[in-house]
Amino acid sequence: MMMVVRKKEGASSARRAAPVEKLSSRRTITIPPEMESAIDLLVGNGNFSAFAQQAFAHELQRESIARWLDDREAARRGKALDAEAVEFAERAWRRRK
Repeated sequence: MMMVVRKKEGASSARRAAPVEKLSSRRTITIPPEMESAIDLLVGNGNFSAFAQQAFAHELQRESIARWLDDREAARRGKALDAEAVEFAERAWRRRK
């Protein structure tokens, strides 16, 4: 991640910018070599982090949609969801980024 510090107009170049707070953390994951190769072929060498972030975001969105559906089903005491609720969840899934 590149951090950019902009000087205010008229600010002295001798003055140092305040430290910029780090906005992300670093984690280590272990994946099988064949998965690593497949990801590198898909996104190119050096783009793994962005790919992993997107994959994690999609999984969190999927879990959120699943919880929403489970809550609706529980509120209906186990009866099948109406078509409108299912369509809402499907639209949410299609709109994920």
